[in-house]
Amino acid sequence: MTPDEDLELVCYLQEGWKPLIRPASPRRDWMDATPESFAYRCLPLNIANAHGWEVLSSCAVEASWDGGTGTDAVTIRLPEGADPITAPVSIFGQGVITFHVAGIFRTPPGWNLWVGGSPNQPKDGIAPLGGVVETDWSPFTFTMNWRFTRPHNWVRFEAGEAVCFLFPIQRDALERFTTRFAPMSEQPGLAAQFDAWSAARNAFHVKMRQNPPKTPADKWQKHYYRGVDPNEQAHIADHRTKLRVAPFAWNPRMGAPPAPSAAVCPVSAPAPSPAEQRVGELTAELARTRLALARRDWLLDVAEGHRHLAVPVARIEKRTGVGREEFLQRYYAAGRPVVITGLLPAGADPEALAAGGGPLATYLSAEGRPATPEAWTGAFESLRQGLANFLIVQVSGRRAFKIAPPSETWRLYATAGEQSAVGDLDQRARVEKDFPLAARARVYDIPLQPGEALFLPIGWWRQARAEDAAVTLAFETFPWPNNAGQAFPTG
Repeated sequence: MTPDEDLELVCYLQEGWKPLIRPASPRRDWMDATPESFAYRCLPLNIANAHGWEVLSSCAVEASWDGGTGTDAVTIRLPEGADPITAPVSIFGQGVITFHVAGIFRTPPGWNLWVGGSPNQPKDGIAPLGGVVETDWSPFTFTMNWRFTRPHNWVRFEAGEAVCFLFPIQRDALERFTTRFAPMSEQPGLAAQFDAWSAARNAFHVKMRQNPPKTPADKWQKHYYRGVDPNEQAHIADHRTKLRVAPFAWNPRMGAPPAPSAAVCPVSAPAPSPAEQRVGELTAELARTRLALARRDWLLDVAEGHRHLAVPVARIEKRTGVGREEFLQRYYAAGRPVVITGLLPAGADPEALAAGGGPLATYLSAEGRPATPEAWTGAFESLRQGLANFLIVQVSGRRAFKIAPPSETWRLYATAGEQSAVGDLDQRARVEKDFPLAARARVYDIPLQPGEALFLPIGWWRQARAEDAAVTLAFETFPWPNNAGQAFPTG
C-alpha cells in the first residue's frame, strides 16, 4: 500500500445487525455552554472530539450499581422491545456494563482500532474503559465497557447518544519511535520562536486588560489555530482546523438503514428493597458528615491562620505574676496556652500549696473541692488531645513538650479516643513517610523547667518527653467550667 493510496475501514454485518455509526461530532454541550463558546478556541480539543467515529446507543438505557462485585450488582432498565443485540448487559461484574458492538471491523494490514469513550465528554457517575483491537485479522466482534464510579446512582444513556468512540492506529507506530530529552538550543531557531511567542502572548494579555475588544474573535491570537508561528510563517502544508471523516455507506440490499429507537425507559424506577433504601440513606448521611467535617476543618485552619496575624497571640507567652482575673480572661476563657513561672518555690509541695492558698491556688478551685493532680513520672507521653483544661506543673527535672492547637486535629490522625496514630512527632522520617499531614502541622516546642507551669486549654494536643528524672503534676480542678461536663465522642 502506497502513502497516496486510500485506506478502507469496513464494518461487516450479519443479517439483523444494524449498528448506529457516525463520524464523530466536534460539538460538546459543555463547550457550547462556556461564555461565548470560548472552549472551541482550543483547536486540539476540536480535533480530538472529531478524531474518529462514534457508535450510538440504539435505545434509551438506564443503569445503577449497588457497589458490589458480582454481575447482579448492576441493574439495567430498557424500553419494552429493546434490541437485545445492542442493549447493554452486566457480564463482567466489578461495576461494569457492556455494550456489544454489532459488527466485525476490518482495517488494512498493520492497523488496529483504538476503542473507548468520546474524548472530552465526561459522564457523571460512570467512566468509559479503553482498548486496542487488532482488526486486520480478527473474526470477532468486540465490546465497549463502562465502569461505574459511584454506587446507588442512576446513569442514563439517551437513544442516539455515543457509547463508543473508535479510530484506526498503526500497530507498530508507537514502537518505531525513539524518545529522548534535548536542550532547546539543539533545534535551530526554536528558542527564538518560543521567546517571540511568549513575548507576543504577554503583550497580547496586557492589551486585552487595557483595551478589552468588543468582538469575541479578537480575544485570542489564533496563531496555532491558523497553523502559523508568531512571525506568521506556516511550517506545514496539511494543517487541520477540522476533520472530515467519511460516514459509513449503507448498502440498500441490507434493508432499511438503522435509526435510534424513540422508545424510552420506564419513568419510575423500581422500588428499592429496604436494604437498598437503608444503604442509600447511610451513603447520603456519610456524604453530609464528610462535608460538615471538611467545612469544620477548613474553618479551624483559616481561624488559626488569622490568629497568627497577631504576633502576641500567635506565640506561646511566658509570664510571671498573672492574676486570677487576667488568667481567666486572657488565657482560660480565650483558650490560649501560657507558661507561668514562679508558682513553685524550690522544695515546695505543689499539692499542699494548691490546697493551702499558695500561688497555685490562684488558678485552681476555691470551692473546697480537692485539687488532686495526676502525676506524670514516665519518660515519654505519646501524642494525645486534652479533653479538659490542664495546668501542668513541673515539680522537678525538665520535660520537653510539643503542643498543637485544635485546628490541627485533622492533620494529626486522631484515633477513637484521645490518642493520635502518629505517636511521636520527633520521629521525623517516619512521620513524613507514614503521616504526611502531621509533618505539616503547626507545632510549638515548650521546654518546661522546675517551678514552671504550662496552661494547656481544652482541645490542644500535647506530647511530652522527660529530659532527665522528671516529676510533673497535671491539675484540672479550676473554679470555672471545665469541658462543660459533656461526653467526648469516641466513635
